[in-house]
Amino acid sequence: MTARQLENEIDMKLVAFGKIGANGSSPIGHSSSTDTSPLLGESMFDSLSTEIEQKLDKLASINEAMAESSSAGTSTAGMHILQRHREILLSYRQEFNKISVNHTARIEREELFRGPENISKISGLNRRDMYMKESNHLNSSNALINDQINIAIETRENLLSQRHAFKRLQTRFNDISNRFPLISRNYKMSLLPPPPKDIKETKTQFFQNAELDDIAKHFIGNLYRYRENIIIPKGNGPVQIKTKEEKMIESTVESCTFKSLTACVMGYGLGAAIGLFTSSVSPNMSDPTANERKQTAREIFREMRSTTHSYAKNFALIGCVFSAVECAIESQRGVTDWRNGTYAGGVTGGLIGLRAGVKAGIVGALGFAAFSTAIDYYMHSR
Repeated sequence: MTARQLENEIDMKLVAFGKIGANGSSPIGHSSSTDTSPLLGESMFDSLSTEIEQKLDKLASINEAMAESSSAGTSTAGMHILQRHREILLSYRQEFNKISVNHTARIEREELFRGPENISKISGLNRRDMYMKESNHLNSSNALINDQINIAIETRENLLSQRHAFKRLQTRFNDISNRFPLISRNYKMSLLPPPPKDIKETKTQFFQNAELDDIAKHFIGNLYRYRENIIIPKGNGPVQIKTKEEKMIESTVESCTFKSLTACVMGYGLGAAIGLFTSSVSPNMSDPTANERKQTAREIFREMRSTTHSYAKNFALIGCVFSAVECAIESQRGVTDWRNGTYAGGVTGGLIGLRAGVKAGIVGALGFAAFSTAIDYYMHSR
């Protein structure tokens, strides 16, 4: 008999052996009348197991004989065939051992879980050993589950701690960025690539040959980047790049001249309104004989106009001087806070009160500075 025929027989026997090992044992809960079928299945399983072992030993002896014959004439094809037969024999032995072990474990488990009428067939020592084995399995499974749960809890705690650490770092970086906007802007600009030089002076990058590099630039694109290092602040609305006209209008509106003129016009309007209200409540006639005769409407309107114009000029002067001084101080300091208004109020009050003397100038500077500080505090604290 050749090795190939013996391998085919072993293969068929292993198929039948696997079916008997899987279905030969009786299910749990059968009555005592069916006790003969498990015994028949066991006898068939044992006989088939003995037959397969004999055939495996025979196949091993054939392989040994083939090895001795191939060693005499060293042929590469013969060595490959012998190696293949050895691998087949090894796989058959592994499958046979696996089926035998699974069948034995299944029989022991079914005998363990049978009713009290059948459990007396098992000796006390084997039954106790099986109980201890199952108890050890359960304990090991419980220990493995507890270990996995502990690992998951530790992983969750580590992830939470890392999340808190990253949040603290993000908060500190945001505080530093808000406190030092100039450093933040310079740092962001340093991360951007430097603007390239002239296109003609740009070195080749794709090929060393100039002609090939020009062709690559033509199809891929040149190395020049337009509008480099543009930083657009994010707001609530959509982000848009300002045009030159918008930038010019914005710089004009934020200039000290425009702010001074705007404050002068607004101060003139406010002073005119206050002067009109004051003159309408208690008009003052400059003519001493006006009380002896009846006042005309023209005289009343003339007095109201002079009073209104006087108030308007004073308020316009105060607004223009205060706005110009505050803008100049803010531009020099580079900071927008309450000190700008306090300094501007002191200078404006001092200039206005200096017309009545040095003492009046000092008092006016202190009073106007205190008033400006109070107004700034009220406006920023709302």
